[in-house]
Amino acid sequence: NLYKKINKILNQIDFSNKTNLLISIIAFSMIMIGFLMLISIFAIKFDYETLYQKEQFHKLNSKR
Repeated sequence: NLYKKINKILNQIDFSNKTNLLISIIAFSMIMIGFLMLISIFAIKFDYETLYQKEQFHKLNSKR
């Protein structure tokens, strides 16, 4: 069973090392969330700019 193997490995690690491991996992997760937010902000911005350009294009064509 995978859970028992992981639990057995974690029981062999000292408490201070477990704390450091947990802090590292949390810090890495926060960095990844920030990175993904940055990517999504630029993706939304790009989609909005594309939509705005299409609206401007349709306005120009409707005036002709």
